[in-house]
Amino acid sequence: MMPDYPTCAFLFCPGCGGQNGTSPSLKHFVCPDCTFTFYSNAAAAVAAFIVNERGEFLWVERAREPQKGKWNVPGGFIDPMESAEDALIRETQEEVGLELSEFRLLASFPNLYTYRNITYHTIDFFFICVAKSGEIYADASEIARTKWLLPERMSPDQIAFESTKKALERYLFHKQEIGFPESK
Repeated sequence: MMPDYPTCAFLFCPGCGGQNGTSPSLKHFVCPDCTFTFYSNAAAAVAAFIVNERGEFLWVERAREPQKGKWNVPGGFIDPMESAEDALIRETQEEVGLELSEFRLLASFPNLYTYRNITYHTIDFFFICVAKSGEIYADASEIARTKWLLPERMSPDQIAFESTKKALERYLFHKQEIGFPESK
C-alpha cells in the first residue's frame, strides 16, 4: 500500500540515504542520522469563477484523476516564485484559452488533493473573474468539456472538490454584496 501523505513516502533519507528517518507528524520527515528535515506545507492553488454577462460560471469537466468526470472551474497549482494572480492568469489561459480582464479574490479554503495514492494538503484561492471576449479552448489533456451554467444550478454532488463547494456557497451567500462582476 502506498503512503497517504507526502512525508510518509520516504523510504530512505534524501540527505544521507539512511533508513532511520521518521515522520513524527504528518507534516514533516526527520532523519536522526544526518538531521535532514523536510517539511510538507500546503500546496497553493488558484481557481477562477469566470462569470459571463448572464451571470453564468464557466464549468469544466475534469478529464483526468483526481475526480475525473466531476465538474470544477479553471485553475491549478501556483508555480514556485509565481504570484497567485499570475498563476490565475496563466492557468486560465492554458486550460480554457481565455484572457482575464478583471478578477478579485473571493476566498481561500483548505483542500485535500489525492494523486497517485498520496494526499496533498492544498490551500485553494478562489477568484471572481471576467474574461475578455474570445473563444473557449479546452485543453483536452485536462478538460473533457466545458459549459456555462448559473452558479445556483450546479449540483454540489457534481463538483469535484470540497474547497470549490465551499467557495460556491460563499459566492451564493454573498452574491449581492460582491457586486463584481455585475450579478444578473
